[in-house]
Amino acid sequence: MNDKLAPKEIFWPIFITLLALLIYGHSLSNGFIWDDSDHVFHNPRVLQWSGLKDIWLTPHPNQYYPLTFSFFWLEHKLWGLSPWGYHTVNLGLHILNALLLFGLLRKIAPRLAGITAVAFTIHPIQVETVAWISEQKNLLSLFFFLLAFHAFLDFKQINTKKAYLRTCFFFLLALLSKSIAVCFAAIPLLYAWWKKGDFSRRDIFSSLPLLLIGGISAAVTIHFERTYTGAQHVLSLSFFDKVLLAGRIFFFYIKQILIPLKFMFFYPKWDTQSSNIINWIGISAALGLYAVLFNKSRPSIRGAFALLCFYGISIFPALGFFDVYPMKFSYVADHFTYLSAPALLLLLCSAGLLLFSKVKSLLAERSRHFLSFFAKSIALVLVFYLSFLTFRLTLDYKNATVLWRQLLSHNPKAFLAYHNLGVFSSDPDEAIALFRKAVEIEPASYPSYLHLGLRYTKKGQYENALRAYQQAITTTPERMVQADCHHRMGEIYLIQNDPRKAISSFERAISLQKDPFYLKEQRIALEMKRSNIAFESSLYRYLGAAYFLNNNYQEALKAFRQALALDPENPRNYLGLGTSLMKLGDIQNARQALRKAYDLAPRLSAPQKALPDTREHLDRLEENGNFADIT
Repeated sequence: MNDKLAPKEIFWPIFITLLALLIYGHSLSNGFIWDDSDHVFHNPRVLQWSGLKDIWLTPHPNQYYPLTFSFFWLEHKLWGLSPWGYHTVNLGLHILNALLLFGLLRKIAPRLAGITAVAFTIHPIQVETVAWISEQKNLLSLFFFLLAFHAFLDFKQINTKKAYLRTCFFFLLALLSKSIAVCFAAIPLLYAWWKKGDFSRRDIFSSLPLLLIGGISAAVTIHFERTYTGAQHVLSLSFFDKVLLAGRIFFFYIKQILIPLKFMFFYPKWDTQSSNIINWIGISAALGLYAVLFNKSRPSIRGAFALLCFYGISIFPALGFFDVYPMKFSYVADHFTYLSAPALLLLLCSAGLLLFSKVKSLLAERSRHFLSFFAKSIALVLVFYLSFLTFRLTLDYKNATVLWRQLLSHNPKAFLAYHNLGVFSSDPDEAIALFRKAVEIEPASYPSYLHLGLRYTKKGQYENALRAYQQAITTTPERMVQADCHHRMGEIYLIQNDPRKAISSFERAISLQKDPFYLKEQRIALEMKRSNIAFESSLYRYLGAAYFLNNNYQEALKAFRQALALDPENPRNYLGLGTSLMKLGDIQNARQALRKAYDLAPRLSAPQKALPDTREHLDRLEENGNFADIT
């Protein structure tokens, strides 16, 4: 087909662009939300000029999507941490994807190109991807996916090595943006089935390099998902239960596209037990649908079968067979369908056009004009409804607080919403109530117990804080979190002037650091450029203070020296060292340590006052009964 647009076709790109700007334009003033911290404003690879090398050579905290993070790196260099810039790129990519989809469908389904591209642009299921900065990976992946599809159609038409290499190149870029693009490897076979109802040897050979590249990308993603995001055993279901869950997920997205009524950030989790008849209906209907559409003789049925196959392949990673971290909170998510939506929308639009043609053929000439007017009116109403719903839904992504409050209005059992609102709350009582609600809904939410402990500590409710930390220790499998909780419990015991319990807590935290799982978590933290030195240094410093209060000055000295070995630039470590040396009678070295503390932090009052008379400083510390300057 000629790539040059006919005069009547120019309407569609203009309409798509203006509609997208009208619907999503206000989203450019939105802020950052969930996960944007890891992807952008707390990601050292994005923030540092030297981070571009690490983006490609070392793993990101979540997945290995180097092209996406290279875009984030470049965007940060252009406009820093201003959210509008990232939102502008997201919207621009969404418009480009809609235009590329329109151009693609002009080649394979010209009668449906305009309306399908418009539906893709305005459907509310796209809001999560477009309005969420972190999902720029989805937008980029589909952008290169569509370019690869265009190159593949050129290859089918002109059959040159250059066109095929261009296909592979864009496919690789799509995978480096997000590995969900692996589904493109099935395109040569699905296209051949639609055209001929069979595969030739050439079709199979043309798909093999794509399958190899895609397989490597999928393996890398699975490795990073399991290693770095804590996604192992997110779904503690049997394989049989996962099959039943897959059936429900399969039809959930079809229902959301076909009947666009209610959308939210996290949907309520379903009952996944095999005793639930709804689960059986889902998987049975999915298999039955494929069986009904399997037909070699009719091109229209083959096309529907190919589209449905593409949908199944593209959505397969999100059907529940793999541990995907977001499934910890919801089995389904709107952004999982961004690459699948064009196939479903094309299938829906083609079914509508087929129905319209059938009805029109049965009517008289006068009735046909009325039917055309009626169909166009319905189409306009649908465009208006979808546009309005999308516009309103985009407002939910204004900022993190608005997002979580809106989620609770739709899904009151979303424990993560209570947790995050508690984190954002400046009211201690409100925060405590929110965290308690989170653990009431999800008793295994150890981050909520940890934050409960922090809030209780600030309010001076130490016994409640100790119980919260103990609950966090019981519910978390992460050794670094357990060590942190023991550390914080030890701090409370110091406040309560109970050095023996404090020593026990700090030593338990230190012993956890020798655990193989702790060492693995520490290695991952270092690979993510999340240093743990400050925590370990403070742990030994607090242990030293506890030993000091327990009159065990020799052990206190050892602990402070260990703290200094880990963090030699911390003045509080020198302050603790000097205080211990004074008690052991080593006045000369004590004065040197205290002077070093003063040199590093002249605003610290204790070392400054201690310099003229170290014994007077020791007496003052004993008299006050606390070690605020040390700890």
